Amino acid sequence: MLAQRTFYLLLIALFWLASFAFLARLHAAPPEQAITQMQFLPSNSSTLPALDNPEWQPVTLPHVWSDSGTLDQLQFGWYRYSLEWPQAVDPHTGGALLIWQLSMYAQLYLDGQWLGDGGAMNSRPDQSGVRNEFRPMLVTVPQPMLTPGRHELLILLRAQPRGSGFMGPMVRGTAATLEPVYHQRFLLKTTYLQLGAVLIAAIALPMGLLGLWRPHDSVYFWFAAFGLMFAMNTAILTVSHLPFSGVFLDWLFAVTINLALVSVLIFVHRFLSMRKPRLERLLLKASLLGAVTLALVAWLDPANLHIWSRAGWCTASVIMAVYPGVMIFRAYWHRGASSGFVLMVMGTLMLLLGIRDVLAINHWWVSPVEGYWTHYSVPITFLVFSYILFRRFHQALQESETLNRELVDRVRERERDIEAKHAQLREGERQRDLSAERERILLDMHDGMGGTLISTLSRLESDGEGDSIAAQSIRSAMADLRLLLFSLEPNAATLRASFAMLRDRLSAQCDDAGLQLHWDARGLPDDYQLERHETLQLMRIVQEAFTNVLKHADAGVFGVHMSVDEPSAILHVRLEDDGCGFADDASAGHGVGLRSMRTRAASFNASLKVNSTAAGTTITLSKPA
Repeated sequence: MLAQRTFYLLLIALFWLASFAFLARLHAAPPEQAITQMQFLPSNSSTLPALDNPEWQPVTLPHVWSDSGTLDQLQFGWYRYSLEWPQAVDPHTGGALLIWQLSMYAQLYLDGQWLGDGGAMNSRPDQSGVRNEFRPMLVTVPQPMLTPGRHELLILLRAQPRGSGFMGPMVRGTAATLEPVYHQRFLLKTTYLQLGAVLIAAIALPMGLLGLWRPHDSVYFWFAAFGLMFAMNTAILTVSHLPFSGVFLDWLFAVTINLALVSVLIFVHRFLSMRKPRLERLLLKASLLGAVTLALVAWLDPANLHIWSRAGWCTASVIMAVYPGVMIFRAYWHRGASSGFVLMVMGTLMLLLGIRDVLAINHWWVSPVEGYWTHYSVPITFLVFSYILFRRFHQALQESETLNRELVDRVRERERDIEAKHAQLREGERQRDLSAERERILLDMHDGMGGTLISTLSRLESDGEGDSIAAQSIRSAMADLRLLLFSLEPNAATLRASFAMLRDRLSAQCDDAGLQLHWDARGLPDDYQLERHETLQLMRIVQEAFTNVLKHADAGVFGVHMSVDEPSAILHVRLEDDGCGFADDASAGHGVGLRSMRTRAASFNASLKVNSTAAGTTITLSKPA
């Protein structure tokens, strides 16, 4: 693991070196034919100076005022160059002068005639004006000024703030040759940064709305705050016409840099799940205090605001950014997350470029002529971090949807359980009601109808008519009543137990009629059960078949065979006799008894088959499980 992380760190170092090489190439020096030697005259006036002024002194371009140590309070400076147009310049196509870069405003004069400018010379620091910081400047030369011979070129440079001016090298040539060079350099130095600022703002706005929508996850809000602050800072640096004074823009430049870095620090805390509210409140209060302090400096001493804002406040802010860089490195080293690795690579690159820009601002080993490099890395870094955050949000959304689905499934399962329990309760209540009704019917039938039948039979027997037809009918009715009462018992009995009582009754009737009863229930399991109404219907079918045998068959044997198929659990009941059988029309279902048996069988999903011959009749009932 350690070797792998070390390898990754080497890749990071190579990436950093490649990035610095690219930016160095981006800020490449002007062509070799560029003019790098001029004469310079410090001045506090925008009036054309005398060419024989003895204070003209040679300088090498790029010329940075603050490097001299004596131009710290200088506002205006004149540059002079004796110019001859190359023979390649065609008077019909026009000539041009390309100043590689300058700061802040410039006016050009050729042989004492105004040639072009890059901003108003008479605007005060507290007024709005054109800002040409680190921007190239192209001035076309009209045809009448392209005459052969030497021409005196004068350039008036105005610094904002005082002492911060510099003049880059200059290239002369045809307009057709220099315009593509100018546009390419303008694209790299200005347009790219402006497009990056627009892209950052376009991503930061919805990210900020997402942060407001998810206040419990403020990582999105602070990331958006960083993007908006940096986009505003880039606009100050690259947009030439802003409706604000130079002093205010210098103040806003420093404030936005500081707020962007504070937002980055809090964003890193949130991204790494670190909670340090005291430190964050301290930094926010320090940023507010620093902004107020710089505002007082801008009001009381605007000439030195540049030193306080960029050289002081911006330097302190970049130094503060070392802290989140260390936190990111520690998080990756201990956790090894891929997102932490990307964060470390891009964040540390921004930090190194920020340190480089601080060195340029303070003129420590790095020339300010090359501009600020941090602004080139932020758009790409912001895009990478935005992808990571949007992917994080998408994963959180998917997890939330998964949890919601699981919750819905659990709720539905819980509802099903509750519904099943309610159904059980309702069924229990219904069974209790049925049981109570059965008890009432049993008592009424036992005490009412049963008592009446018993008393009537007793009178007949006491009168010597115990063997009469009436007495036998009463006994048969009492047997049917016992069978009905047994079927209404609340506790379900097995089929074997239910048919035991029926067997006793049939056995007594067979003895009276001289009929043999063959009862075979060996194939019926001991625990086999049917519903109460099914048991009653089956007993009625057996009774009806037995009654038909007694009345019509003239049989000597009546058999009842019951069995259950083990694989299919189908109940088979076979009723047979050795009687004379019956006619085909009755077997076709026209007899009342057979129709009654078929109807009863169909009531509990059983099938009934009848086979009657001269040798006897077989009735087979099949009841599926």
